[in-house]
Amino acid sequence: MRTYSFKNVNMIHGTHEVSGFADVDDAITIEARSNAFETYTGAKGEVTRAMINDETVLIKVKLQQTSKSVAYFQNILLADRASGNMVLPIQVDNYEEGESIKIPKTYVIKQPTITRGKGQNIIEVELIGDREIPIFIP
Repeated sequence: MRTYSFKNVNMIHGTHEVSGFADVDDAITIEARSNAFETYTGAKGEVTRAMINDETVLIKVKLQQTSKSVAYFQNILLADRASGNMVLPIQVDNYEEGESIKIPKTYVIKQPTITRGKGQNIIEVELIGDREIPIFIP
């Protein structure tokens, strides 16, 4: 029997170890921004497909409002807007599963929405990455 624990998942952005993840089932998501193919159907029903060359990914990271990583990502965005030089790699390692995902070039796309209320709130940071490179650790 295998047991999964998010404690064995680690995310590094540049040299910053992301911490203070929200206690949710989707604390880190990485998804393709486009389909791999687009389908075209002709007037008589002939089907053709075209390969889409957009390999970019959308990365969403859900953090607790008290996480130090919220300020980190906000500062990265501000520095990027000022200099254009804050395109950094992300690596997500799952040590239990022997999985590592590397995205060589990522950038924060906007300031996260800040919500305050009675309880602990979730701050979602969104980044765009150039492509996902899955690696399996033996």
